[in-house]
Amino acid sequence: MALMRWSGWMICVGVLLATTADAEPFGGLSWEQRWDIADSLDQSSRQAVQTGDYQGALRLIDAALLAHPAHYRSWLNRWNLQLRRGLEQGLSHEELVASITADLRKVEAADPNADQA
Repeated sequence: MALMRWSGWMICVGVLLATTADAEPFGGLSWEQRWDIADSLDQSSRQAVQTGDYQGALRLIDAALLAHPAHYRSWLNRWNLQLRRGLEQGLSHEELVASITADLRKVEAADPNADQA
């Protein structure tokens, strides 16, 4: 079930990122709807990392930032940077997952609304 959801999000991400740069792909949606979409994309990006699909995870993170930039902005940016650095340095799957999981625990222990001022 989770894999089907992740695959569905990958299709949505492809469509969203294929839109023109000037278009607002989430225009007209409420703040809550955008938050829910970003949260789901964030969860799917974590699943992508668990399966070793780092490029897919980066696309999902980019889409989550488009959906609602305030949602876990610092977390997503840190994770994005960790993934890119890890890929450049040739880190193993286990090393990448351990690094991201450790950071995730710190973020979830903090106030998720702190950067929404």
